[in-house]
Amino acid sequence: MKKLLLLVLVLLMLSACGVEEEPVAQEPHSEAEISSEPETETKKYGNLTVEITKEPDGNETVKVFDSEGKRVGIDYTSLRRARPHEAHVCSYVASFEGTERLYLYDENGVPYSEEVQAPNYYLLDENGIPVVDIAFEHFEIFENMNIDIRGNSKGNAYDFVKENGELVLAWKDESLESDWGNGFTYTHYYYNSHSWQYGLKKDEKVLFDNLYSGISLLFGDTVLLDLDCADGCKRMIADENGNILCDNKFEYIWFAPFDENSYIGTAGNGVDDRVEYLPVFDENGEPMPDGMWFIDKEGNIISERFEHIVLVFSKDKKVPWGVWEEMYCAKTAKVTFSDGTTEIIDISEYAKYY
Repeated sequence: MKKLLLLVLVLLMLSACGVEEEPVAQEPHSEAEISSEPETETKKYGNLTVEITKEPDGNETVKVFDSEGKRVGIDYTSLRRARPHEAHVCSYVASFEGTERLYLYDENGVPYSEEVQAPNYYLLDENGIPVVDIAFEHFEIFENMNIDIRGNSKGNAYDFVKENGELVLAWKDESLESDWGNGFTYTHYYYNSHSWQYGLKKDEKVLFDNLYSGISLLFGDTVLLDLDCADGCKRMIADENGNILCDNKFEYIWFAPFDENSYIGTAGNGVDDRVEYLPVFDENGEPMPDGMWFIDKEGNIISERFEHIVLVFSKDKKVPWGVWEEMYCAKTAKVTFSDGTTEIIDISEYAKYY
């Protein structure tokens, strides 16, 4: 009996080892679970074509193309709902990977510009349509102000106001290029909606990039430059080919007409304590003293040192000066000597021909 039970047990174990389980049949998907094709709606807005694609899972994708059919790229993964103070202008803010030109400083505090990858922004309504056909590099949305949107793009600055439910361009300042004659072109560029800098080209060659807080062209061949560095301001004189003739030697440089064919130049240090200047040095690298001098258009000193110089202008007639201006001529100057005495002097000996 025991042998019979043992035999039955062995047979049962062998049967268990040799039998495979049959796979469980999967229930077929219902029609509701079978994915359908996405639906795409196309709309036009100004120069832009907007495609809104509704996916089967309920998500939506927005694609934007420019007038040449090039994708400028917006999708809802980069969208955010407008904040409460922005809602009166747009429903969404959409970003895509674009470029931005930055105003930067090197290790010595000298400014330079660089084009970098950076988000650009479209403002969209509730249907995914841009409220203005501009991709902003920077923007601000205002409430209860005289403007509703301020932004910049590709060196241009814009202000928009909302009228009858639509945004209307109220003001635009383009990345300016003005003809200054003699092959010179004056330029300026908005790095953001509040900051712009100036540059200069000659015969389409860039002499000075848009980095300067001020540029003047005198005598048809002399360039005055104001450069705001990280640690202070510097003044320079350059020639018509972009060569620096006088670099950070004076805090103050000014030219005025003596007559229609000649000029008076003045320069000084320690004149204006309202501005923070970089340290100034002469051609030998020695620190420049405070005071004022008469100079030529290349920045060379042509007089003794004075404590102060004030040009005295005639009121007879104005002569052409600079690019757009006219100025009265200076024939004399009130100078202050080192002992504190003052005198009105004739300055004809310091006059130089253009």
